[in-house]
Amino acid sequence: MHDFDRFERYISTVDSISECYALGGGIDYIMKVIAKDVDQYQNLIEKLLSADIGIEKYFTYISTKVVKSSGSTPIHAILAEDRMASLAEKAAEKSDI
Repeated sequence: MHDFDRFERYISTVDSISECYALGGGIDYIMKVIAKDVDQYQNLIEKLLSADIGIEKYFTYISTKVVKSSGSTPIHAILAEDRMASLAEKAAEKSDI
C-alpha cells in the first residue's frame, strides 16, 4: 500500500479536517482544519504525526481573513467564459473572410 493511500484513507475519517486536496508540485496535500484554538490544532497534528500515515514534514498557515469564499464551484462562470471565447473566435474568423 502506498503512503498516499494510507494518508487519504486516514484523513477522510478525521472530522476536524473539513477539506483536503491532493496537489501537484512541491507540496503533496493542502488541508483545511477547523480547531477552536492552537492547543486543539496541535493535538490534531500530534495525532496525525503518530498515526504512521506517511507525514514526513508539515507547514502551518493560519488564515487571517476571508478574501473570497463562494462555497460552490461557479460552473456558470466557467461556461460563460468558454462561450465568450467561442464567440470571439467566430467573430475573428468572420473578419478574416
